[in-house]
Amino acid sequence: MAEKRLYTIPLRDAWNVSIKKRSKRAMSVIRIFAERHMKTDSVKIGAELNHLIWSRGIKNPPRKVKVQMVPKKTDDAEVVWVDVATSSMDYLKTDKEKKKEEKKSTVKAAPKTAATETKKETEAEPKKTDAKAEAKPKTAPKKAEPKKATADTKTEATKAKPKAAPKAAPKAEVKTAETKKAAPAKK
Repeated sequence: MAEKRLYTIPLRDAWNVSIKKRSKRAMSVIRIFAERHMKTDSVKIGAELNHLIWSRGIKNPPRKVKVQMVPKKTDDAEVVWVDVATSSMDYLKTDKEKKKEEKKSTVKAAPKTAATETKKETEAEPKKTDAKAEAKPKTAPKKAEPKKATADTKTEATKAKPKAAPKAAPKAEVKTAETKKAAPAKK
């Protein structure tokens, strides 16, 4: 059984068909490429690769795709799985391999005992509440009640604001004898 292989598949042939068939053609180009290079008749395309091809719709698949091809032997035949190069391909792992990875991740993530973790959690909780209490003022200010309009408040409001003096009307010019003489006589 061969190991996994990395390829960059050019999808230029997908762009040589009508606009409404490009993504479908890109999938078949990937399948043909895998059959030719892995020398097998059964090819399965992974979910991430399928999503990548169809993510931009049927009209605009990517121009090229970097993939990994992994042969997986089943009971009667060998199947080649094709997926994006960055995919973990967890669906190909056996139950034993998954359990080993889980053990490794739990050992690396939690090297301390469970008792010390619970102590830390109980100590951390009061600190969080203290921080919240410190953030809030200790004495909450009383909310001001809205004032009701009464006769007393109206008079106080008028007393507080002095009335502006009314604007003086422009003074009319008083014609005196001197101004009459200066003005030309009308005929």
